[in-house]
Amino acid sequence: MLHWGVWAIRVLLEIAEKIRELASFNLAIDSKLRGGDLVRPKVADVYAAGQVKHCASIVQSQTRKPVSFENTEGTRKAVAARLEDPKMIGSEHLWPGRFHTGNMRAVQLLLGHTKLDSTVRYLGVELEDALTIAEAVGI
Repeated sequence: MLHWGVWAIRVLLEIAEKIRELASFNLAIDSKLRGGDLVRPKVADVYAAGQVKHCASIVQSQTRKPVSFENTEGTRKAVAARLEDPKMIGSEHLWPGRFHTGNMRAVQLLLGHTKLDSTVRYLGVELEDALTIAEAVGI
């Protein structure tokens, strides 16, 4: 049974037309992946033959084991809408270009961290992955 809080968040995101956020929220609920693993999928991990896959598999960074999960209808619709965004044209990654140093610094301040590696570990991302993402987006 779907919890009221999850349902309410989905409805609010739909009303606000927050396509990216709705797609990532739904994918998080369906996959139960850690945050660091949730931001790593490539389009090909969830999309093939012109449609969002009913089942997907993503390798966890900590265990190096694949996690298979079913994409519910709501998730498939949200991810499909996300992929229709003109900003996604030619993108290899499902969540490109949202990693900014200002955002990371804000997270560090909020958490009271003074070192990037502490914040990255807290977020469940490998330091090397965070630095690779930062380099890829030019920060």
